[in-house]
Amino acid sequence: MKKNTLSKGLVGAWLIATILAFTACSSDDSNMEYIQKDNNVTASTGTSTSVSPYTLTLQAVSKGKDITTKGDVENVTLFVFDENYNYLETKTIDKSTVLNRRTISIAANATDKITVVAYAGLTNNKEEVSSLNQNSILTDLRVQLKQNNGQVTNSPSDLFHGQLSIDRASVTRAEEAPVLSIERKVAELSLTTTGIATKFGTTSGDFYYKIKTSSSMVNYNGEIAGEEVEYILPATMNANGKLTADHLAILPSDDVTIELYRDDILVLSSKNLKNTQELSVSASEQLDIVFDATKANLSLIVAAWGQVINRVTVG
Repeated sequence: MKKNTLSKGLVGAWLIATILAFTACSSDDSNMEYIQKDNNVTASTGTSTSVSPYTLTLQAVSKGKDITTKGDVENVTLFVFDENYNYLETKTIDKSTVLNRRTISIAANATDKITVVAYAGLTNNKEEVSSLNQNSILTDLRVQLKQNNGQVTNSPSDLFHGQLSIDRASVTRAEEAPVLSIERKVAELSLTTTGIATKFGTTSGDFYYKIKTSSSMVNYNGEIAGEEVEYILPATMNANGKLTADHLAILPSDDVTIELYRDDILVLSSKNLKNTQELSVSASEQLDIVFDATKANLSLIVAAWGQVINRVTVG
């Protein structure tokens, strides 16, 4: 009888031990499951809060009109700055991306806001861009015409400029990428002089125009500034006895002076004509100017960039 009682006691103890062990294993499994779930939550949270890149598209504008699909913009350089306007990086965008309005991504994960400054049409032998490094800030950025002692070595390219600031919050809310509009920043001159043979009794001589303006750079904000510079534009006599020159791109200016030289001697100036007027030129415009050497006056036509100008001679 005692033996049976002892056996029953041992069996009961074994059952209790087994139950406790199973409970412990279940507890461990639960803990492991909880840890696994917690890891999943953490990973999921990390994924859901991962930083999305900033995005934008480019739009080319001339005199307020969208000309993106015309293909005038060959390339664009983007300069990216953080929320404190410290320089981050430079990106080069090709013509195809602009033409097809493709979305452009900018990582910049460590900042809650970026400012992007865009210049289009930059050419190494015509413009000089500020050299930026990790210590540079937004206001250091500018594009300067290359010059030698105040004389522009090459007329500017077909320059465009734009600026856009994007907040991190807007990136998560926006359904479409914001648009960075880049606007044409140059003007064009067309110069002709008539009456040379009557004035000098000959058409021989070395002729050139000298164009003086007060604009030599485009700063980070798209403002035209800088010091006084001059362009030298060779002129040749055409079959009709008119002195002509290639079209010249210049930066806009409120004060433009045009002079004509023959064998390095000044023979005509827009400042001392009979109908003297202040000449100014705005971005995205072209000025067609015809000087009359015998009458010492000029006629002027202002047109939009790329517009064909037809002058009609009466008599």
